[in-house]
Formats: sequence, C-alpha cells, structure tokens
Amino acid sequence: LRASFLAERLGLSPNNSAASVRQVEGRHRRLRAFDMAGLVLTLATFVFAIIWAFPLYWAMVTTLKPEYEVVQPGVRLWPETFTLEAYAYVL
Repeated sequence: LRASFLAERLGLSPNNSAASVRQVEGRHRRLRAFDMAGLVLTLATFVFAIIWAFPLYWAMVTTLKPEYEVVQPGVRLWPETFTLEAYAYVL
C-alpha cells in the first residue's frame, strides 16, 4: 500500500513502482542524514565563531569601562557606565 501510494504521489509507473519507491526512499534517507550532518556542522561553526569572537568583544567592552569596573572582582559582560577616558589617556 505504501509503495503504491508513493509511486502515485511521485508520478511513477505502476509496473516498477516498488523498485522506484525503494530508490526514492533510499535517496530520502541519505538526504535526511545529509541535512542532520549540515545542522551539526552549522551549530559547531556557530559555537566556534562565538568562542573566536568573544575575546574581541571583551577587549572592546573593557576599553569602554572605567578603571574601577575593570579591576572589580566578578565578570560583567556589559559596563555599568560607559566612558572614553582610556582613549583620552592614550592620546
């Protein structure tokens, strides 16, 4: 029943529908495995991109913090107050 249904949906001839359906099902399994591998690869790339970019973000945010926030214990991902005094000091 399933083979004839798939053959009808795919527009295959009824004479060799079982063989054609097996080919299509096999192709579908390979595509599903390929899609899953692509998803895993995309997620891994995203995680590594975040790990790579975090030090750049941390350096930029640290330049915008006042000194007392830089030496404060603990981790803050965003400064409480923004300042450009580090750039004024360098100039």
